[in-house]
Amino acid sequence: MSKKKTVKKTTKKRVVLKLKKKMVFNVILMSLLFIGSIFLFVFASNIEVDESRKILTSTEKSNISYQVNLVKNGFYQTPSLGMDQQYPQSLTNDIIINYEYLLNYTDVVKYTYNYYVTATIVINNKNTSVNSKDLLLEKSYQLEKPISSSSSNSRLKINKNYRIDYKTYNSFVNQYKNTLGLNVDSYLKVIFHINVDGKYSNEYIYNNKDIEVDIPLVKNPYEITINNPKDQEQNIIDNDVRITRSKMFTTIASIMFLISILLFFQEVRKVISSDESQSKYISKLNKIISSNSEVIVKVKNKVNLKGHNVMEVESIEKLLDVQNELRIPIAYYEEERNNKGYFVIVNGTEAWEYILKVEEDS
Repeated sequence: MSKKKTVKKTTKKRVVLKLKKKMVFNVILMSLLFIGSIFLFVFASNIEVDESRKILTSTEKSNISYQVNLVKNGFYQTPSLGMDQQYPQSLTNDIIINYEYLLNYTDVVKYTYNYYVTATIVINNKNTSVNSKDLLLEKSYQLEKPISSSSSNSRLKINKNYRIDYKTYNSFVNQYKNTLGLNVDSYLKVIFHINVDGKYSNEYIYNNKDIEVDIPLVKNPYEITINNPKDQEQNIIDNDVRITRSKMFTTIASIMFLISILLFFQEVRKVISSDESQSKYISKLNKIISSNSEVIVKVKNKVNLKGHNVMEVESIEKLLDVQNELRIPIAYYEEERNNKGYFVIVNGTEAWEYILKVEEDS
């Protein structure tokens, strides 16, 4: 095997050993930081607040009642009919709906609220399948202007009556039906809208509710249907602790993730730089040996220069000048551990030394 191949093989082996020693700590650290950052990201996104952090409870209740007022007639002894009955269309004058809404907080809350009622005529084509109705017309009315106010209290109570002019709505549908010659199914959808926005201990509170009453039109007799959502209890949670903890863990995770990425790119840069440095070292070493093989002798052990007056020279060319003058061979020894090559000339107590080494990128 030639000297050039021997040098190249030995140096490549040294590169692997060197990289293992230098990279093992950073690789382990990088892996731990990366895995730790992922764990903290997941942990931060799943932080929950204990029930003990509950600072306020809101209880929302609503109720609907109505009465159907009749036109003067010789059939009914009373001027109005109560709830949950069948009502004659031709005798209905108007309907009074009472909306009652109650919101309780366990402490005083600063809030604003508004409420209003809409009435929408819905007309469907009756000549369709049982499970499907084609919408022909929707016409909406706002019965009154929205009522808005604000307060600082632990309670909100609304009790409001609205008059539904049944005869007017029913007349509209009859006119539509007769004019167009359509077989229709229609009803009046009356919705009470209530919106409450509050703030308590830096936490925003929202209580919104829609209460619906459906009144059939052009149907005789008809029944009124109420769609009143269930009463609700809402716990208001102090999110300051959760947000602070979440931000803290997210920040730590971000820093750890960034450090792991920086370490990764640093190691990649070191590998690339090391390969370039090793290539330069190998190229220069091969060139020195191949060009001066007649005067360079490779030795197994490092030359002992103890007791000698050692002069370090800056380049191989200057060492070759000394060799040319003294006509003494140059001893070459490669110190694998430090990744260096030593070129030495010894003449009595005098010694000249040139050191070739890989340029390391720390």
